[in-house]
Amino acid sequence: MVRHRQFKTPDFVTVTTSYTTIIEVWPEGQADVVNAEVESAAASAAALSSFKMQLKDHKDGEWYDFLTDAEFEAVDKKAMLFCSPTDPDDLAAGEKSHIQVLVRAAYGARFQAKVAASTAKIAIRGGLKANA
Repeated sequence: MVRHRQFKTPDFVTVTTSYTTIIEVWPEGQADVVNAEVESAAASAAALSSFKMQLKDHKDGEWYDFLTDAEFEAVDKKAMLFCSPTDPDDLAAGEKSHIQVLVRAAYGARFQAKVAASTAKIAIRGGLKANA
């Protein structure tokens, strides 16, 4: 079992007006919590207009929306453990957001974002943590 495994984008990913996958991580059912720092480069031309986390239940499963936009602010949701005051769905240039999400037995997780116009450069760094 993986106690803690780190992940990060190799560089900033260009996000456009269509949903762009920033990073996929693979807890493979062995992590309980995903924690992530979402950063918008100072040179980003636009703020994010949408941010979502999708999960996959098994290796051959389909991706489905798990948390989207304002749901990152809803720490009263059982899955949303923490979100810094700057939530990721409207992250502006040079800003960072920190989130912790309970994923339990998910096989895969990915983060996607888009902007209303122009582009943004986004990086994600974080970890998968098992509580057992």
